[in-house]
Amino acid sequence: MLIKELLWNRADRITRKKLLNIPYLCKRVDESRKLEYPKKDLHFVYSGTLSQRNPDYFLNLLSNLGGTKVTFICDVSFHQDIYKHNFNGNLECLPYMPYDRLIDYLSSADVLFNLGVRESTAISGKIFDYMGYCKPIISTSFIDNEATIPYLEKYSLGLIIDERLPLDTNIKKLEDFLDFCSKNSISFEEVSKNFYTALPDSYVDTIKGL
Repeated sequence: MLIKELLWNRADRITRKKLLNIPYLCKRVDESRKLEYPKKDLHFVYSGTLSQRNPDYFLNLLSNLGGTKVTFICDVSFHQDIYKHNFNGNLECLPYMPYDRLIDYLSSADVLFNLGVRESTAISGKIFDYMGYCKPIISTSFIDNEATIPYLEKYSLGLIIDERLPLDTNIKKLEDFLDFCSKNSISFEEVSKNFYTALPDSYVDTIKGL
């Protein structure tokens, strides 16, 4: 039975239980491969809406890091603004695509990234989707209680970039993180234990128990 059908059949009881996470965590690999770093054209990939999100700071950060490729898979209405950046590297914009095609881009990325929003309760479902690939994940933030922070703090290959900090500080933080990822990996078994309630099966079991 589909999750939406379970929710519909139990709509009168849904408030009795707190559902903690978005059920987007699916196994894509058994374990991550260690990041190759330093590397020419280190590939950073973003997938999702850019509504209420501003990529300027992160693009400036990666431009100063140098030697990177950045791919945005998002609504075509944002592509022109992204290409306006004087980016020191390879910048690519692609339109939304079916997930069976998107998998190839997420799988081939070196680093997956998310952009923070001002709403402190707006957890991005893509974070859990990204975790299924067991890759380094970076998310930006510009508020103290950004919703992604507690999740990436529990993910061993996760990094929060606070846009309120000086650019030089975050460049060093990013370099140290990439170096760490070149020496460490993570397994999906570890991820699934830490984020059990984001697994679809766990979510279904929770709804069935309502």
